[in-house]
Amino acid sequence: IYLNFIFIVQLSSLPKLSGAMTNNFSYKGFDLSVMFTFGLGGKYYDRIYQSLMSASSLGGNYHQDMLNRWTEENPNSDVPKIDLQNNDIAATSTRFLIDGSYFNLRNVSLGYTFKPDWIKAAGFTSLRVSFAADNVVLLSKRRGMDPQGTFGGNPDYRYSPNRTFVLGVNLGL
Repeated sequence: IYLNFIFIVQLSSLPKLSGAMTNNFSYKGFDLSVMFTFGLGGKYYDRIYQSLMSASSLGGNYHQDMLNRWTEENPNSDVPKIDLQNNDIAATSTRFLIDGSYFNLRNVSLGYTFKPDWIKAAGFTSLRVSFAADNVVLLSKRRGMDPQGTFGGNPDYRYSPNRTFVLGVNLGL
């Protein structure tokens, strides 16, 4: 008697749930705005990490995780040992399939508007000082990986958005 079992696993790079939340607060001249985005679920195939797990050419670079590779002294590692005869340590594998969940503190803005009677003596009608930061924090399964960058589930050497800081002064004369 022969029994064959076929298992079909359907994977998607799209999160099962994604969204954003913006909060605005103000109190006695101060104002604060905070925006978060998130994604839960989905899978991401990290080809960049995969390529760094094998020095495919002479002088190529390895990822620092290779320092924790399997050796006789380190038998409990999840990184396979290096085999120079059979360089399949970076072969296509579910080992490079990463959870695509993320949490992103997209932007924060904090400001203060001075009372008109405080600044009237200086000859101004209004004064507001503010500070804003964009792309503040991105938390994901692998450091440096931005699962928001593509719908296809591959990083494709795309750069994450720049982290920016802005200091503003609005002055009314």
